[in-house]
Amino acid sequence: MPAVKIVAEWSKEENDLRMESTLEFVAAIDLKGHIKPEQRVFGLITGYDYGSLPPGDYPFTGKESDQELLKMDWGRDYQKFNSTINVLGRRLKPGDIITHVEKPGIENTYDYKILFVTYF
Repeated sequence: MPAVKIVAEWSKEENDLRMESTLEFVAAIDLKGHIKPEQRVFGLITGYDYGSLPPGDYPFTGKESDQELLKMDWGRDYQKFNSTINVLGRRLKPGDIITHVEKPGIENTYDYKILFVTYF
């Protein structure tokens, strides 16, 4: 089964003093290059120092979807956070923007620019 690895960098404002952050994940894809959430997605957000979670690196899995959004499962300690990334229904390529929404509301929305896409 074909798969893809995506590496994206947080597109923060130039004068933002918070640490750098990356969003990385691996997922099975179909013949169109679209992510198959039913096969589970495995990922990691590094340098997370914004939103409601304390600073650190956070692994996640994703398997459920809502329209074009992949629901992120942070594990048992952070179940209360309802996070999504808009990666479904499109073929991702370098330069594309992935929007991470921690929970409903504009104040918890973060854009990541895709740097690398590796197919295997």
